[in-house]
Amino acid sequence: MKGYLLVFVNLGMDAYTNTTQDHIKSRFPATSPQQLMFYMNIWCTLYYALYMFALPANSLPGALAFLPAPGAHPCSVCVHLS
Repeated sequence: MKGYLLVFVNLGMDAYTNTTQDHIKSRFPATSPQQLMFYMNIWCTLYYALYMFALPANSLPGALAFLPAPGAHPCSVCVHLS
């Protein structure tokens, strides 16, 4: 059941993103798809960096604890997920 919920959330977010990009494209016709992708990635990076480093939650220690130990096999991350 959770899988279906995730699919519908993904479809909803995709529809919202496409509508927003169509609005931007109609308002600024000289904007290329590569520029849209670049600026979307820049904003996402800024928001994620703010969340990771600046907010009181400070989730950086949890993110670093999730990483495998140096020299460990990269698939050892899968052990943390189960």
